[in-house]
Amino acid sequence: MNKQVVLIYSYSNDTATTEVGKWLSYYNQDYVVITSPADFESYGIKINPSNLSKKIKSIWYRKLLLKAPSIETDHLLFNKTTTRFLLSETRYFFYALESLTNGIKSLGSGFSNMELNKIHVLNVAKSLKIKIPDFIITGLKTDLEKFKNRHKQVITKPIFDAQVIAINEVTQGLMYTKIITDQLLTELPEIFFPSLVQIYIEKDFEVRTFFMNGQLFSSAIITTNDGINIDYRNREAIVSKWLPYQLPISLERKICTLMNALNLNIGTIDLIKRVNGDFYFLEVNPSGHFDSISNYCNYNLHKEIAEWLINQRKN
Repeated sequence: MNKQVVLIYSYSNDTATTEVGKWLSYYNQDYVVITSPADFESYGIKINPSNLSKKIKSIWYRKLLLKAPSIETDHLLFNKTTTRFLLSETRYFFYALESLTNGIKSLGSGFSNMELNKIHVLNVAKSLKIKIPDFIITGLKTDLEKFKNRHKQVITKPIFDAQVIAINEVTQGLMYTKIITDQLLTELPEIFFPSLVQIYIEKDFEVRTFFMNGQLFSSAIITTNDGINIDYRNREAIVSKWLPYQLPISLERKICTLMNALNLNIGTIDLIKRVNGDFYFLEVNPSGHFDSISNYCNYNLHKEIAEWLINQRKN
């Protein structure tokens, strides 16, 4: 591996990484996918500033699922505490790598920006005159009742990110946005784990936008099944169409300003178009899924990413 490589931080079985890799191979560009600290040794990449600068053409901070090496002894407490230590070391190993390669051009702004503060993002969007849903974070049933009485219909969603929950050895469940019904409210205890609650916005359709270096590629997501059309990830909400869509130019400019304010040059943005025509910003995910946007709308985003990574020069 003599010529410069494209470095991709990702995880196994990520479709976007695989598709971008195919285009890099098509253009005869060497690349490596890093999923753990041990991968650098496997690829023969020495970890020092001068070598990294010589070896690496560009970086894509796609996504990284941190895992600690498996520790198996007869001492369960030792296993637990050592695993916790190694997970911390793994995290800060990658933070150190980010510092050592900060002169190399990249898609994504490092590991810290992979974990955006959703509430901070909403507040920045609001400061830029982008409409956002009214929300509260509460763990008190009385506060939730007041908020629901004021807005009639409200939803709840994760404060940070949706996770896949293992229900048993063969069944998993994905978190998604859900309406808080009167029955659910009745069943809640007086004090519960603090949760993000937003007003429910009656939508015409959802919009997912892929942003890369000032370019926006949007898709209208048309779902069916009235009454449960809250989150297209819900299996009951059947996605019937992903259609190429043009956001208003004024909104696109505000989104670009928002991404610059967040120091992001890539990410997916979720919005809702209300039945009255207003657009509401929901969130931005620096490493969100964009395969459906690319495939259904013929945007060829994997090729766009590969070509950007190939065409970078040293700062």
